[in-house]
Amino acid sequence: MYEPQNSLPAILDKFDVHDSCTVVLTDAYNDTITNPSINLYDCTPPLYLYFTDAHQSKKVTLLPYAKQSPMEKSVRVVDSMAIDKACFTQGLVLLNGQLYISCGQYGEAQIYAVAIETKKVTKRQLFDHNIFLEGIDVYENQLICLTWRENKIVVLDENLVKTDSLPLPSLIQEGWGIFTKGDDIYISNGSDKVYQCKKKGERLEIVRVIYVHENGRAINRINEMGLVNDTTFAFNRWYDNTIYFASIRTGEVVGHLNLEGLAEKNRESGVLNGIHIQQDTAWITGKNWPFLYTAVFE
Repeated sequence: MYEPQNSLPAILDKFDVHDSCTVVLTDAYNDTITNPSINLYDCTPPLYLYFTDAHQSKKVTLLPYAKQSPMEKSVRVVDSMAIDKACFTQGLVLLNGQLYISCGQYGEAQIYAVAIETKKVTKRQLFDHNIFLEGIDVYENQLICLTWRENKIVVLDENLVKTDSLPLPSLIQEGWGIFTKGDDIYISNGSDKVYQCKKKGERLEIVRVIYVHENGRAINRINEMGLVNDTTFAFNRWYDNTIYFASIRTGEVVGHLNLEGLAEKNRESGVLNGIHIQQDTAWITGKNWPFLYTAVFE
C-alpha cells in the first residue's frame, strides 16, 4: 500500500512516470479515473494505479486519506444487567426490544435473547458441537449469524428457529464480524478487510472489498462490527479495548471509543467483544463477562 497525494498529477509526479509509460487509474469498482483535477479522496478506495511500458507492467494499490485525527468519543454507563458468564461472546444485536447474543467455542455454541425491559433470558438456541458461532446481525427481518470456519451464515427467525443457511464466498475463508446496511451484508475475517456482499439467489457475492486504515496504516484483527449510521460502522479489534468508527465508503477510521475502564473491571473474565449502537446508546459486553452494560454517548 502507498500513501498517495490526493490528485492524479501529484501521484504521477511521486512515481516519476515517464512519457512513454501508459498509466491507468481505477477505483474499487474498476471504473477508470480520467479527470486530472478530481480529489482522489472523493473516489471509492482502494485505488489501483497501473503502469505499462515496453519493458514492464506494474500495479500499485493506493489508499487516499483525509490526514485528520480521528474524533475521540466517550460514553457514560447508565445501567447494567447480568448475563450468561459461560458465553464466549461473539456478537450482539438488538431486535424488537430483545438483545440477541451469539456465543462461540465448539461444543458451546448458542444464541440467546435477553429482554431489555425485564433483563430476563427469553429464549435460547443450542448448536451442534461442530459449529463455532461468530458475529450476529439482522437481515430481511431475520437474524443472521456467522460461523468461524464452517463457511456459512446461519439464518434464524426472532424465535431462534433456524430457517436457512448461506454459504460464504471462498475468498473470505473465516467469519469474524458482520453487519448489514439495506441489501448489503458486510463481513470481516480478522484481517484489515471488510467484504461488502450481496445476496444472489442462494449465495453471497462479493461486490467490494473495504480496506480499513487509519492515517495510511492498515488496521487488522477486525472482529465484531455494527452499523452506526448510513455512513459509518463500528468495530472492535481482537485483544484491543478500543471501539473504532470507520467510513463505509473509504474504510478510513474516523473515531475512537476507549473502553479500557470497562475492560479493566472484567479483566479476569475475557476481552472486550460485543457492541450494538443505536443512536446515542451503546450496549457493550465481552467474552465471558458477567455483565452487559448500557451506555450513552457524551
